[in-house]
This record gives sequence, C-alpha cells and structure tokens, in this order.
Amino acid sequence: MLRLLLLPFLLAIFLSCSDSSKEVDPLFYQISEADSTRCMDEILSGILTDTSQIQLIKILNNNQQIHSDGIRNIFRIRINSQDEVMIDMKVDSSNIAEKTYKFFMYNRKLTTPEAESCMTDRSCAGFDYPFYYRYTLKNILRHKSDAQDRVDEEKMAIGADPEAIAYLESEVKEWEIWQKAIELIDAPTIPQISSTTYVRFDYQRTTSKSKEVINQIAMAFYQMRNYECLRYFNETYLSLYDRAQRTKQKVDLEKLEVLKLLHPSAFSDGCSDHTKGN
Repeated sequence: MLRLLLLPFLLAIFLSCSDSSKEVDPLFYQISEADSTRCMDEILSGILTDTSQIQLIKILNNNQQIHSDGIRNIFRIRINSQDEVMIDMKVDSSNIAEKTYKFFMYNRKLTTPEAESCMTDRSCAGFDYPFYYRYTLKNILRHKSDAQDRVDEEKMAIGADPEAIAYLESEVKEWEIWQKAIELIDAPTIPQISSTTYVRFDYQRTTSKSKEVINQIAMAFYQMRNYECLRYFNETYLSLYDRAQRTKQKVDLEKLEVLKLLHPSAFSDGCSDHTKGN
C-alpha cells in the first residue's frame, strides 16, 4: 500500500520547502528509481511503527502535565459509520497529507515573541494550531543540569525507585540529544513543537480507506522531516536516508536522529477492532 501511494506524492515532496535558498544536494538525483521506492517504503513504515512519542504523550496525560492548550494540539481524523473521512468533525477526505502537514507546520516560522503573542490572541491566524518552543544551547544545558540534579537526588533517597531513576535518567539523555542536535544544525535556536501534539485517527475496522489515510499521515511526517532536512542540511530527507543506509556514516545517522527529534512519529491509531477487515 505504501508503494501505491508513493508516486502521487513524489512531485509534491521534491518541490516542498521551496522557500529554502539553498540548492539541493545533487547526490539526490543519483538515487535509482528502485532505491527511491525502497527507501520511501522503509521511511514510511518506520514512521508508522515508531510509537515512542505517543507513549510520551500518554505519560504526560497520566501525570496531568498536559498544557492548557492541549486541545488545539490534537489533529483529529476519523472514519464515520457512513465510511466517510472526517477532519475535525467535518466530512473531508481531500489532501489528508497536506492538511496534516499544515496543522503541524503552521506556526513553524514564528519567532518566540510572535508565538507568545499569538497563543493568547484569538484573532491570530495560528491561534488554533500547535506552537513551537525554541531552545538555545544555554537553555538546553540548564535543563540537562536540572534533570541530572533530580537523578542524583532520587538516587540518594531512602528506598529509591529504580524505575523512577531510569525515567529521570532518560530525561538527561533526551537533553543530551537536544544538545547534540543544536550543535549539529549549527543554529542559534532549535525548534520543538509542543510535546502533546499528535494525530488521532479513529476508525471502526481496517479497510483500504483506513490504510490510505494512515499512509497519508505518514507521508505528512515525511514532508515535515524533508522540510527540516532541506533547511538545515541542504538535501532531501530521501537522499540523506539512502546515503545513511548505504555508507553508515556517523554524521548522516546523527542527522537522521535530529530530524526524528524535530518531528517524531506522533500518531495514535485508534482502530476499534483490529481483528476486522484484515
């Protein structure tokens, strides 16, 4: 199914990020058609099978740490009882990938002051879309230090919980990844979309239509990573992925991790009955 949806989107993907002033790496055009299809299949499959971001969102919800703007951070898609695709409660099956991309990327270019102003201004065009936070290296180092302090405190506590320690240590590692990321993109700030932003897709059973919607959602996340790849690394995500798989160069693998960090697979599959329609 992934291959069936590949060709209609390729042109749009290759032309995306047209606002970038940088030229695309010519290595991209040396990828064979077969390799392009194989790599795209692998990329989209990886996006759909990586549930780490959704697990993080569930942890935030369970701990009641969800932000007050959490409602606007959910992009809702469903297939109703009439087998119609609905987006935010309206029947709409056109350009799902494009609409998903728009939802996540609408406020991408706002500066921190602009984002802070728009968050509280209902007249702002981006008010109903999720916002981005922008970290400096100084911010990241401070957060990492604070997280390490919490780890040290937990380890010193009487009856320390190993699971709690492991969770706190994962926070330190996450900030270390952000530190590496901002150093790799060589930019004064690095953007992070609100951590509770995700796509919620609800449907009754697995059908060809539900599979098509899921694949279009995956394509949208590819396009987001492609945007950042062109912006920061001067080549397409497909080109970078292909070279990383072939050569296993550390720098390319690190770049892929950065792009995954910027746009993780925030997709919740809400099928009511996975045993039907298979």
